[in-house]
Amino acid sequence: MSNSHVKGKGRGSAKKVQGVTREMWRDIGRHASAVAVFTDDPGPNGATSDPVEQLRKNAESLNQLTDAASGMIARLEEFLAAQCSVGIDAQVGYSAWEQPLTGVSGGEALAYRRVGQAFRIAVVEWHDGCPDDEDVIKPWAECARDRKIDSLAVLPDLIRQINIKLAERITRAKDSIYKVASMFTANQEPE
Repeated sequence: MSNSHVKGKGRGSAKKVQGVTREMWRDIGRHASAVAVFTDDPGPNGATSDPVEQLRKNAESLNQLTDAASGMIARLEEFLAAQCSVGIDAQVGYSAWEQPLTGVSGGEALAYRRVGQAFRIAVVEWHDGCPDDEDVIKPWAECARDRKIDSLAVLPDLIRQINIKLAERITRAKDSIYKVASMFTANQEPE
């Protein structure tokens, strides 16, 4: 089975985001190429694949992919916090739902935000009509495997969103500094 869709998406997305993610996506792509999928089709020698062996291989591959993703998120958190000193909230939705009978809706988002004492990559679960302080916020590293896998698809979008918010903050800071500096220079008397 070809896994080009896994590799292609990760590598294509990595080119659009910061260089630090290229190595991370390569790690995941390397593990993705090892995924074996059980089929009832005979193998090259006409023998049917052993489903128990395929299960073992697939479980091992999934564990390796999840470990690679966890390492990538840890390196990204370290990069954003320690190397870049980024302390800006950003969030990208990846899942939405609605209960037809009650009309209640909600969703999940991948976020970079303060969780406890530090900024972390986190998953935020929200419900319409509830205040933001009732959102369920969990560090990505502590989420269930399926939630981790589902949220990874929007990681490049989250990095872009962080960059957009940084650019907005830079513009606001420049404008504020210019206004304050102009006030002082306008009130100075020539010597």
